[in-house]
Amino acid sequence: MADARTNPRSASIAAIRRYLQLRDWKETATKNDAITLFYSTIEGEQLEIPLPTHRDFEGAERLISDALRTLSQLADRDAAELADDINALGFDRIRSIIPDEQVRADSIDLNVATNFILNARRLVTATATNELEPSTFYGRITKDAVAYTDRCRFGHTFRGSFGFTIESPVIQNDEPPLPGMAQTPPFERRVIQRLVRGLHDVQKAEASENPGIIAENYERGFNANMCEALVDLISGTSDRLAIQVAWSPEWRPSPDVSSAPVFHIKPVTVEIVRDAASSLRRAETAQEREILGKVIRLKSEHNPADLLDLTSPREIVIQWMSDEFGPLNVRVNLSPTDYIAALEAHRTGHMISVTGMLERINRTWILSSPKNVQIQF
Repeated sequence: MADARTNPRSASIAAIRRYLQLRDWKETATKNDAITLFYSTIEGEQLEIPLPTHRDFEGAERLISDALRTLSQLADRDAAELADDINALGFDRIRSIIPDEQVRADSIDLNVATNFILNARRLVTATATNELEPSTFYGRITKDAVAYTDRCRFGHTFRGSFGFTIESPVIQNDEPPLPGMAQTPPFERRVIQRLVRGLHDVQKAEASENPGIIAENYERGFNANMCEALVDLISGTSDRLAIQVAWSPEWRPSPDVSSAPVFHIKPVTVEIVRDAASSLRRAETAQEREILGKVIRLKSEHNPADLLDLTSPREIVIQWMSDEFGPLNVRVNLSPTDYIAALEAHRTGHMISVTGMLERINRTWILSSPKNVQIQF
């Protein structure tokens, strides 16, 4: 059975046409409406490539195969690989390479592949959300970010090393670049540029052992959600991963990301990124807030009604529906008097309001220095 990758049907006519246009091939109509002629002068010799306008006539597949063969010879590349690149012209590609020791007979465990896909989706969605509304962290992903992620594709695994390819779409650039005038890239390109900036910051932070480099650049790179998604991607796939980005030729990447080397993520890298995530969470949440909700858990090691016992902790958990962060379970340590009020609110099913310093430590939300505890009748 022939390899599907070498089948001419694997190459879109529209993509081949765009490939030729981007390389300054000229086109002219022919007497046959089913064929367009492309021509170019290369090393003093004029070359012609007839390309069908549609596949619904005899000879179309032969013309497509001949075009791919000619272009692969001019580029000195394998025809199947060139066909893949032609089809991916309208996509920025994120390539993630799995360590060789996890590869057996050119395959990997299914759970590794499943974890990669789920966590890679989280990372892309988190990047898109932060691009839409830059912040140290967010509570909810946006619909626009999810819609963008749904338009991304899962591409071919690639040869040489086992890896995954995620393809992020970009619209066709029909505006010719003007000297000295920078073009505004589409949202989809800006998402991947943010990802690459963040990976550059991760590399610098690791080299200097300073996670603050990541945290201080959240407006243009990684925020806490992106850091956490990257950590989960590595942890769920392997202890190491190599990431590389290939830009679509439709748009020029911004100068600060035009050089996108292979980013090597190692165990020490994961720790740096995890520290940056914790720092970003604390930076946003360590501020005074009033929370309102039902008491869903109470904990006291001694008699909660003993107002003279100030040594034992009295902890409650309030279920708070935050407009900013979504539904949260917040832990609060209360004085004996306030704990009794919380106990009464829990018994009667009433809500309780508390003001304090809200912060997230690892995955736990805490309201410290509580005051103004009131039952909402």
